[in-house]
Amino acid sequence: MERNLTTGNIGKTIAYFALPYLLSYFLQTLYGMADLFIIGQFDGVDGITAVSNGGQVMHMLTVIIVGLAMGTTVTIGKSVGAGKLDAASASIGNTVTFFMGMSVVVMAVLVFLVNPIVTLIGIPAEAVAGTRQYLFVCFLGIPFITAYNVISAIFRGLGDSQSPMYFIAIACVANIVLDYVFIGGLGMGPIGAALGTTLAQTISVIANHRGLNDAAAVGVVEKLIGMIFIVPSSMLATVSALSAQNIGAGRHDRARKLLYYAILITGRLYFVDCDLCGSVYVDAEINAWRAKCDVIKIS
Repeated sequence: MERNLTTGNIGKTIAYFALPYLLSYFLQTLYGMADLFIIGQFDGVDGITAVSNGGQVMHMLTVIIVGLAMGTTVTIGKSVGAGKLDAASASIGNTVTFFMGMSVVVMAVLVFLVNPIVTLIGIPAEAVAGTRQYLFVCFLGIPFITAYNVISAIFRGLGDSQSPMYFIAIACVANIVLDYVFIGGLGMGPIGAALGTTLAQTISVIANHRGLNDAAAVGVVEKLIGMIFIVPSSMLATVSALSAQNIGAGRHDRARKLLYYAILITGRLYFVDCDLCGSVYVDAEINAWRAKCDVIKIS
């Protein structure tokens, strides 16, 4: 599980570590898009609005969790790079204890505040009930969302970016299957999407005062924008993990070279990513949700 990232060809090291990271981010984005795609097949604009706006709140929370967990990756990586395995073990233990305790507290607070949160983000009246149900179920799943991201951060700090990719792949498949069961089979709408997402995660504030169609369109476009940021996000996390081990080992020159290589790779891949998502597949992707005509036009 532990892998030394302080030696070898820099380009190959980045590619070896970044590719699973890139695939993980892609699967995580697909994971979030599945709810919108499937509810677009079986529910109306109000259901799409509920899931898209609720999904934005959950995305914000997930970004915060990932950002905090990245500190764990760096701390563990520095200890591993310096050969201080006892310190790495201590960091892992402290991280798990802190994040699990914090996630339970955050879950309780957010469940209690679900109604004010729905009011704050200005959901159109037709989608308020669905958004409330979606967020309530997703908030209950925060400990599991936190657990996945913390475990992934630990693996990456140890130099293993492949295991988290397998975890999210399993969760992604489970989410799609469960969404079809809860939304398509049982007709549960937004709460079914939340159940599918939360159960799948267990297995492995943008205010909006516009109309219903505008609110649904915002959620659809937000998912597509998320695709564009897959490359820079994955490369940022890759540089953090690789540099941590090299700095811990005293290889500051190698850490700087890793940064230069990563900037070059990101620049090239980012424009390819933007071209594919923004120029080639936008119409197909938006129409794939089978949303109402007004939603497609606004998107």
